[in-house]
Amino acid sequence: MLFEALYQKALTVLRDPHRLEHPTFLAGHIWDFWQDAGHPRGIWRQTTLASFRTQLPGWRTKLDLDHLSKDEHRDWVFHGTICLQPKERYCLIELSEKEHEERTLREYDTQAGLFISNGFTFHGKNLSVAWVDRDTLLVSRNEKTSEKDNENSVSVVRRVIRNQNFSQALEIARAQSADSTFHPLNVVDSDGQSRLLLQKSLPENTTKFGLLDGMDTAFHGDDSGHVKWLDLPERIDLVGMVRGQLVFSLHQDWFSPDGKHVHAGSLISVDPESKDKTISILFPAGEKEDILETSVIHDGIVAVFRHDSENHAVLFLASPAEHMTWMHRNISLPKQGAIHIATSDVASGQCLLETEGFLDPPRIWLMQPDMAQPVVIRQSPPLFESTSLTVEHFTTASADGLQSPYFLVHPVSIKKDGNNPVILMTSGDVGSLQPSAYDPVMGSLWLERGGVLAVADIGKDGHEVERLASVGRDLLAHHITTAEHLGIKGRPTEGFLMSQAFVRYPSLWNAVVMNMSSPDTADTKSSEYDTLFEGMKLGIHYPEPFIVSSVLDEATNPVGIRSLVAHLSALSLPFFYDNGSRNGKSDADDAEKTAREQALETVYFMQRLAETH
Repeated sequence: MLFEALYQKALTVLRDPHRLEHPTFLAGHIWDFWQDAGHPRGIWRQTTLASFRTQLPGWRTKLDLDHLSKDEHRDWVFHGTICLQPKERYCLIELSEKEHEERTLREYDTQAGLFISNGFTFHGKNLSVAWVDRDTLLVSRNEKTSEKDNENSVSVVRRVIRNQNFSQALEIARAQSADSTFHPLNVVDSDGQSRLLLQKSLPENTTKFGLLDGMDTAFHGDDSGHVKWLDLPERIDLVGMVRGQLVFSLHQDWFSPDGKHVHAGSLISVDPESKDKTISILFPAGEKEDILETSVIHDGIVAVFRHDSENHAVLFLASPAEHMTWMHRNISLPKQGAIHIATSDVASGQCLLETEGFLDPPRIWLMQPDMAQPVVIRQSPPLFESTSLTVEHFTTASADGLQSPYFLVHPVSIKKDGNNPVILMTSGDVGSLQPSAYDPVMGSLWLERGGVLAVADIGKDGHEVERLASVGRDLLAHHITTAEHLGIKGRPTEGFLMSQAFVRYPSLWNAVVMNMSSPDTADTKSSEYDTLFEGMKLGIHYPEPFIVSSVLDEATNPVGIRSLVAHLSALSLPFFYDNGSRNGKSDADDAEKTAREQALETVYFMQRLAETH
């Protein structure tokens, strides 16, 4: 059976014992969360940097999720940690039960390797937590607006001290409406300075940051302090803090209070205590440049940015002078593939970077303050056969002149006769995914069998679907494929994009995977889906879509699915639907579900694109 063969192959790749780890600097060691056939739920393990640099690191298991699940009769999923800086001995481990959205936070001692008896513990949805000190936390969660109102709730931040219930804790901030959410933050630099911040997430992906001052900590009083909202643009991300300066990445053009014109994609630093509102520009983004990833190391920032579809890494260093200035130097890494910041350590200034390409397995590079350039310390073996494959880079333009670069991964011996089955994907949201990612499951299931992969860099400027369509037309124009053999596949956050491509350009493709396991954006509303699908008409040929959902889509995801299914049914149009695949909200699902999802999608593409109709 084709599905079973593909499923087993995907599972073998996902559980390959030689695949690279995902290291994290924590409490002076290297930590990694690892899943394999013997540990399907996973183990959280620790080693030294010296051991990690060897061929066979000596790992010490600190938390076994399979044992924990068995002992507590729960089906635990690991979601990461929130640790008390700077020593990181005490952490809140974030867990959930499979098929449940509620999270559980439990206090853990990384030195002893144990959950702390009667330690901090929280349960619920939409939890956000920041350490203040050993006995004080800032916790945000939703509360009902009144005892009589069970329908509406708002985000509330409270100062919680040890052995205190959330409901009894001191209130710090309360949202005025249900469409805004608070996230408390405590940023710490290498000098030990810390800043308490409140991040307020607003509609349409906008954000405000406020400095929380004057709040009493545990056992020192009940002053809730005050919040000073910073004069910053609304589309912005916090990178961290260096020498007391907050560093942000911008996602919009902005005129700063001191008169500077800062372009989207730039990095800036701000002194939150300064009265003159002066900003410094670390990285002034130009055209065709985007910051992809950033991380703080000691007195600097490591950043990865994209320029003309090439990736670069750079180190920004803060000067020790009283009037701080920023210097930078390039980090020597391969430019043609993807570059990721795997982990960094503020205290030591060490950083691990990862590089990969479509056909180049991942490598981990170590960068230390005394090194002129990083060195490779670990490398994955090839996880699929790629010697007969090659990668090409093209750029096409849509009718209105929008440039759309894309990569094509195909057999060296490809015939440009229009008969090649092609899966077209995007490179994902800026900052979350890069072109040239090594995908051993796609390689094993699709590329090894003669399939072709196209990955388009369509940006985030409101013209994504037009750019995607222009790449599709270019593939047809160069006789790589025809519409009969061309399919598109959306990532979990691209449900609306794939819906647009399906409705507006139905003749361009013969297969559409609509992954609706996560909401596209905070401002994608049911009315937008309804308006889009109302444009579907009788007499137009639409490809049979494969709709991928999740069993946990109670709140947001059914919005688009219900509307799509209703319109498809009204027009008597067939479709495929699967709601048992990997939940897009869970970042630690087991390999079996991932393999099942990939195998199902590959069978669908093979039947729609590779077989004669």
